[in-house]
Amino acid sequence: MPLNDFIKSLQAKPYRQRMRILWLVSAAIAVVLLSVWAGLIRVQNPGFSDQTGNPFGYFTDLFDKAKAQITQFKDSGSAPTPEAELTLKNFSISSVNKTLTVNFSVKNSGTDILNFSGSDLTNITLTDGAKTLTLQKITQPGGVVFPKRILASTEVSGQMVFPLPQEKIVTISISSLSYLETPDKTFNKTLTLDLNSPDVQNLLQGQSPRD
Repeated sequence: MPLNDFIKSLQAKPYRQRMRILWLVSAAIAVVLLSVWAGLIRVQNPGFSDQTGNPFGYFTDLFDKAKAQITQFKDSGSAPTPEAELTLKNFSISSVNKTLTVNFSVKNSGTDILNFSGSDLTNITLTDGAKTLTLQKITQPGGVVFPKRILASTEVSGQMVFPLPQEKIVTISISSLSYLETPDKTFNKTLTLDLNSPDVQNLLQGQSPRD
């Protein structure tokens, strides 16, 4: 049938039939175009999966590849290294033994092991005015040896024992903290303690930024 006769015949039909025919023709053309497009994608991108046999599979592959690249970017070191959290709980003073005992907790919320103290405990000191006092001992409650390494996602409570300071406001410093996988990236923690009040709310806490 000539094109002009087909158009005249189509114009003579009721509106609903004309719209139905229009939608059917449009759908058929769309299927043909999408099939041709999918075939071209398969030829030009052989690395895509078999899902590229249809256009929806093509976009699925693109989304999966983009998600993999974002994940790789995050794993390359864009995420910040977790910090250890040190908290002073309370303290006690022994006039007989002339010692200061500080109860504290350290929380490692990361996924790496925290190197907390060395074998000689020299990285934990107390500043008493112009003097620097060394740590006498550090234990867990009950006298259990305090671990030198804190496991990932672990919180450990402990007691630090220092010689009795002369000043009433002192500073506890813990240096050379690091994580097992990045031992060269050390950082410090400082906690200021007001001995004028045993109230734990008056414990002034602070920390120095990572090196």
